[in-house]
Parts: sequence; C-alpha cells; structure tokens
Amino acid sequence: MNKISEDECNEECKKVLEERMNRTKLLRNFFQKQKCDPFRHMKNEAGAVAVSKVEER
Repeated sequence: MNKISEDECNEECKKVLEERMNRTKLLRNFFQKQKCDPFRHMKNEAGAVAVSKVEER
C-alpha cells in the first residue's frame, strides 16, 4: 500500500478543487448566458422558437 505524504495530498487536493472550481465556473457562465441572452434563439443556440398559425375567420 502506497502512503502519500501530507504535502502530496494537499497538492492533489488543490488540483482537484481547482478543476472542480473551473468546471463549476464554466457551467455557471453557460447557464447565465442561456438565461440572460434575449437573442439566443436568433443565434440558434437554444433550440427553435415554435410558431403558431393564426386562423382567419
């Protein structure tokens, strides 16, 4: 069984936490962009806008 020194563990933990923080930041920015961008449909980033037909009487 390999024993890891406390310094190595701290370095590995820091790397993992930094990766997690970067991933969280990326996802947060992506969802904020989707939520706040009024032109997202025009840019074709968030799917299509459904168009309903109006029946004439």
